[in-house]
Amino acid sequence: MPSRITVLPDDRLAALRGVVVLRLQQAAELVCESGFEEFFDAAMRSVFCACLEHSHAHEGTVWLLDEERGALVPRFNNGPNAANFVGSFRQKLSSGIISAVVATEQPMCENAVQNNAHRDPTLDQQLGVQTSAMLAVPFYFAGELRGVLSAVQLTTGAPSAPEPAGFSPESLGVLQTTAAILARLLERRLLGDILGLEGIS
Repeated sequence: MPSRITVLPDDRLAALRGVVVLRLQQAAELVCESGFEEFFDAAMRSVFCACLEHSHAHEGTVWLLDEERGALVPRFNNGPNAANFVGSFRQKLSSGIISAVVATEQPMCENAVQNNAHRDPTLDQQLGVQTSAMLAVPFYFAGELRGVLSAVQLTTGAPSAPEPAGFSPESLGVLQTTAAILARLLERRLLGDILGLEGIS
């Protein structure tokens, strides 16, 4: 039976822990305010898109709270309309399913979006699409709730078009796991930049 590997904290670094944590939180805030699209690199995008494909989502979005924490702003989307709303649309926290996720800090799986009392049709109307099913999970990194990850299935609205099958509880779990993985990747990159270790793989 292989021996367990234990990595102990270095006493020489213990005194710097508070400084590093504070700097990590400050860096996370800066990334959320601007530049996230560039910071969210190819590896992170690949992880997110693989989750969406596994869950049979048509597209997904990374939403981050704005500086005043009064609205969610889309910072990444893998769909064909991304350029029409990423970085510019603002979902106020007073309405919308993803806003309810922020308020409750609970994940949500909704396979009848049109019947959800929290639904806000503004973005669908702006993009000319119709969301039929949605997954949404809280997105924490650097010690705080900083946004929401969402995945959607869309319908064309054509009479002959079949309704999407909807999402399963398993798909919700996969999105939650993906949120945790992305948080670790983001924190690893932030720490690398803070400590000057970005070249260490």
